[in-house]
Amino acid sequence: MITEDIEKIIHHIVSQSTILKNKYTNETNARVEFCDIFCDEDTEYLQLTEVIKKMGKIVYAVPTGKIYSLYKPIDTVAGKLRLVKIRKPDVKLRFRGDADFNTDYPKLKRQYQNHPNFELIIRERFEMLRLSDPDFDVMTCFSNIPVKKWLFRDRALSAKNDYQKWLLWDESLRNGRASLRETLIRENMDYLRWQREKVLAYWGEKGTQKIKEKWERENPRTEQEIAHYYDTLELYIPELSSWHAMEKNIDFIKIVEFLQFAVKENLTQYLDFGAGIGSNGLLFSRNDFNVTLADISGAMINYAKWRLKRHGAPARFIDLKIQGLPFEYFDCATAIEVLEHAVDPVALMKKITDSLKRGGYVFVTTPFYHDPERPQHIVNDISIAREFEKIGLRLISDKNDDLYRVYKKI
Repeated sequence: MITEDIEKIIHHIVSQSTILKNKYTNETNARVEFCDIFCDEDTEYLQLTEVIKKMGKIVYAVPTGKIYSLYKPIDTVAGKLRLVKIRKPDVKLRFRGDADFNTDYPKLKRQYQNHPNFELIIRERFEMLRLSDPDFDVMTCFSNIPVKKWLFRDRALSAKNDYQKWLLWDESLRNGRASLRETLIRENMDYLRWQREKVLAYWGEKGTQKIKEKWERENPRTEQEIAHYYDTLELYIPELSSWHAMEKNIDFIKIVEFLQFAVKENLTQYLDFGAGIGSNGLLFSRNDFNVTLADISGAMINYAKWRLKRHGAPARFIDLKIQGLPFEYFDCATAIEVLEHAVDPVALMKKITDSLKRGGYVFVTTPFYHDPERPQHIVNDISIAREFEKIGLRLISDKNDDLYRVYKKI
């Protein structure tokens, strides 16, 4: 069995489920989000799981089988499909599989829950209507909570210790079966069209040194000069990539903790201000947030666009040189290793605050101290962070932590 065999089975299930859906409902435009392949026997289950391991990664496992997130979504008659379950053989299931569709569930339930072809199924995390017809070898399902929503919520919250949280970061940024470091190196090579040796010559401390030298040569002083410096700074792509590849880095663990906080609070609209190469956006997009990435650097925006498209991660992008942030639109935001680069970090924080809904949250880092290796960190007074509570924000994180801060808009 090969990849094409699984794709053929998926196309059959989704197309037949779509026909079944359209026969009994008016949800003709509903998009597919999940496909469940029912295996006839143990041999087929082993064959399918062996092949799909090359197509995606396991994101959820239950006694009846495993759910995979495909590295490359499959184009079906009902839209792009990324989530596929391979179900173990069950003599009670005479079907080839089922497909789940996104709909207005409360409305659908009112219309069809008493229809003889629909069955109301109550699960621990969700409920659904399941549609069947003896003339079809598939079923069609409609859930009150989209599969990926409860799936990624459970996955995000299941990371309890620092290692598990870092793994969530690692898995969200990797593409395919390669390690995170190899994924980032390959992305640098493909985008910049550099050989591997050149990419590695700008990784880590070597890249930090070259960025320092460029800053000292140009010596930008005004906001306009600093904006120009960052706008074309492709050197940051490999340097930031090397940082984001670091194992068990506390910054990324803290970002995952903020993601978990946002999941618990049922937040959905996420802004990464000073998004750089887009890693935070990938993390939040992978966990079903509506993502907006904003940056003053055209070089960073262009790379982040290319990178998130490569990962199949949807996002909106804002070049802050030509476009402002929407007013009171986001319910959560981050600004990681950003504010120390600004001539006026309070004014920058005010822009982020204005873009938050009342009651929204922002997680920032405030390394407001002298760093001889990074002269572009121009804010060296930690007391400036106190000013943030004068612009409509309340500090809700540890007041003794001078680096990691979470604020709520009041």
